Amino acid sequence: MKILNKNPYQNVIDFIDAAVDSDDMMNWLIDLEKLPNNLRSDHLGRMKRQMTENREPEKVIDIVRSINNPEILSAVNLVIKDVYQAGFRTKKYLKKCSNENFNVLISLLVAT
Repeated sequence: MKILNKNPYQNVIDFIDAAVDSDDMMNWLIDLEKLPNNLRSDHLGRMKRQMTENREPEKVIDIVRSINNPEILSAVNLVIKDVYQAGFRTKKYLKKCSNENFNVLISLLVAT
């Protein structure tokens, strides 16, 4: 029997943890935010197509699709920065620290 995850945003939490664990990924996300909308969209579109061809999990593809939105990308980067500076994993960070930026991120994701 498959146990359902109680947190519907576990994929977002996992993505944030992966970014915090990787300087390359954090730098990529920061650089991605600096790109003009059309270049970011082209880059992420190619990435999404490749991920689809490689049959990557849909939840990961959804995150790539979401970060094409400049507001969501900015919110993701703020949360990653918060978690990184706190020195905790994301779940522990959310329990122990102010999670205002995470709430903004989730609100943006829900609105899209």
